[in-house]
Formats: sequence, C-alpha cells, structure tokens
Amino acid sequence: MGDGVRAGPGRRGVQSISVHNGQLHVIGGRVNVSYANNLSAHEAYDPKSATWTQLPPLPTKRSGITSQVLNGKIHVFGGEATAGTFTENEAYDPATRKWTTMTPMLSGLHGLGSAVYNGRIHLLTGGHHPGGGGSNSHTVFSPEK
Repeated sequence: MGDGVRAGPGRRGVQSISVHNGQLHVIGGRVNVSYANNLSAHEAYDPKSATWTQLPPLPTKRSGITSQVLNGKIHVFGGEATAGTFTENEAYDPATRKWTTMTPMLSGLHGLGSAVYNGRIHLLTGGHHPGGGGSNSHTVFSPEK
C-alpha cells in the first residue's frame, strides 16, 4: 500500500470506522459480499506505531453499520443480516474495553449515515430492508449521562 500504511488484519467490507484518541477503530462488516457472512470483528490501527490490535468483538455481528464517537465511547448503530435490519445501538468504552447495549434505534436501518452535532448523534437515511432501499429517516440519539 502507498504511504507506508500497513494493511489491515483481514479482508472485509461494509464495516464502520471511527477515530478515538488517534486510533482508527474498524468494526463489524462482512466477507464475500453476503450479509450472511457478517462479522463481529473489532480492531484498532495505531498510525504512530503502524500496528493493529485485536479488541473485544462487537456483541452483534452486523454489516452496513455506522459509528460515531461521543463522550469517549464508540457507538455502533444499525446494520443488516439475512433476517432483516438491526435496531441495535452498542457502545464500546475504550477505557474499560467493554461493550454496553444502549437505547435501540426506533426502526432497523442499514447503510445509514451519521454525524455528531451539538453533543448528539444524528442518524440519517439508510434502508429498512436488507440488500437495498433507502429512506428519508432522520433520528437523533442523545446518550444517557
């Protein structure tokens, strides 16, 4: 790869990536195109040392997810699998290396986008059915304090 960046720990796609304390957290995704092959994988890349670290896996295997960092935790929303779309919202706390189940989304979505604005996570668009679709959905997640 260019720029001396070390390749990731495994081939996958449709994962989510968030940055926390200068490390890139690569979470979930799938292999071989099929959401029947979802992953719970969670690794972090440290650009300073050019190393990958295996971290506690995402509790729910899923792909087509989105993630954002808020209040020191990485929140992972939505996703898809053969059984349907996910409402899950699971948060990883790097300080404790533990996952917590948070308030679920109002409806299952995959392929959604997200952004942090004014201390809340905005969840935008996404599909309600596995494998395609879209919506004009916009919900806002406010974490418990």
